[in-house]
Amino acid sequence: MTSFSSTCWFSHALGGIDRFLFEPRSRTPLRLMRIAYGLFLVAYFTSLYSPAMMLYGTDGLVSRSGEYPLSHVDRPHLFHLISDHSDHVVWLVIGGGITSGFWLASGVLTRIAPLVTWLFVSSVVTVIPGNSGDMLVMCFATYMAAAGLAGHLNAGRNNSPHRLPTNPTGKHPPKAISKEVVGTTNLVKSPILGKAYRRLLIEPFTSSGQTIPAWSIRLFQIQLVYVYFFSGYHKLANDTWYHGTALHYIVGQTFWSRVDLSQLLGWPAVTSLMTTTVLLFELLAFPVLVWAKPWRIPILLAGVIFHVTISITMRVFVFHQILILYYMAFLLPEDWQAIWSLFRPLQKFLSCSGWQAEATRATDGS
Repeated sequence: MTSFSSTCWFSHALGGIDRFLFEPRSRTPLRLMRIAYGLFLVAYFTSLYSPAMMLYGTDGLVSRSGEYPLSHVDRPHLFHLISDHSDHVVWLVIGGGITSGFWLASGVLTRIAPLVTWLFVSSVVTVIPGNSGDMLVMCFATYMAAAGLAGHLNAGRNNSPHRLPTNPTGKHPPKAISKEVVGTTNLVKSPILGKAYRRLLIEPFTSSGQTIPAWSIRLFQIQLVYVYFFSGYHKLANDTWYHGTALHYIVGQTFWSRVDLSQLLGWPAVTSLMTTTVLLFELLAFPVLVWAKPWRIPILLAGVIFHVTISITMRVFVFHQILILYYMAFLLPEDWQAIWSLFRPLQKFLSCSGWQAEATRATDGS
């Protein structure tokens, strides 16, 4: 009996893992993550121009000394493969990274674009001093490349091999959501603008019947939960966090602060509560509650407020911005529809401006 129970338990466990990794999921979140990450990379590479020039430009440290300590890495990267110790390599790598970001966001050649993006991201993250946020940018690029090679990033492809029927008849339901999304939003006057608008803002919402295996989304979700849990775990190894005084000291310094928070030094009970709240959020609240449907949206909203607040008050560079991009993996198509509805005034403005027709024809024909 014990052996039989163990076998049943093992079978159920394997079935749960199989469902977790391979159940059909909508493409919509992954497509929108692709677009958001591509646009994020444009800003990311732009911000790296100055440090890259300082290290690898004509008058940079590498040109003057012949090498830089972080240049000794196991894998090849563009700064070494094509470097002539001049500004040209910086323009090439940074310009290529910006271009790859636009390419990824455009949805063109979605199997190749993530690989090119990964090449440029890995080159700068490897050799330019950064922080944990830069490593998360690298992880995001790696998961995007995996999803791209699997064909999960295709934009508006109705013949996808991963497209599964959503009702017993084998036919896809009418695109009611698609028409609601497009509704009054057409772009006609400029064919180029209309095509770009359709690819970036219409097509990701108009293929609700298309599904993919869940594993490509799960990679991002698991990475985010892993980051939170071990961030809190390692904080506990520090006495100031363990005793609840970490934020009391943080608000008193000025080097990392964007605004003056020193007034909180007179309220040690508040800073202690804030310290404990951060630990509970990272160790328990997010890793556990984000998987529970009733708590998913509240915990994501709390996380967004948490990271936006830190970005406004502290100088922590890209860490909080890239974490919010990871949040997108937990949003379902209906969540995106709710977010899209917030832009109804913009849709009405565009329709009143005469940008109508082409997007509707393109969407109805897709």
